[in-house]
Amino acid sequence: MSPAKQPLAPDPDRTGRAPSRLRRSLRVSISEGVVAELTGACANSAVLTAWALFLGLPAPLVGLLSAMPFTAQALQLPGAWASALFGNRRTALWAIGLSRQAPLLLCTLPFAPLGPGVKQGILLGVAAASSALAVAGNNAWTGWMGELVPARIRGRYFGRRSSFCAFGAAAAGLA
Repeated sequence: MSPAKQPLAPDPDRTGRAPSRLRRSLRVSISEGVVAELTGACANSAVLTAWALFLGLPAPLVGLLSAMPFTAQALQLPGAWASALFGNRRTALWAIGLSRQAPLLLCTLPFAPLGPGVKQGILLGVAAASSALAVAGNNAWTGWMGELVPARIRGRYFGRRSSFCAFGAAAAGLA
């Protein structure tokens, strides 16, 4: 069979073999980490504080808004329960996905025909929901990665992933 008529095969890795399912999953996890940093830059505490000031949130509620990611850590136990009930992978995908999409509701807030108090409540509710879901999702993600990444490469893999994520965070911060 001529080279032009051969069926397409997956891209080989450095060893010349087709990448395994595990290798593809680990690469996707690195990409997801970079996207997470980009998403985080668009919905971090500085951005939420800007929303709070734009909506005229009183100072004590701005403080509450800033403390939400830390107070949501109290939900580690319910997050672990959800992981045990539904599985680490499913819980991580749903909880993290929803936590990253919740701030999208804020995009329509300036145009919504609602009173200032309602808009402030929506801001606080979105921030609380996003923080709570992020805690449950991160709890499940840690368990899932512990199952997925073989112990012999765990340190090297997470070192590489962290460096890519740091680059993504720096790029997002500059943007």
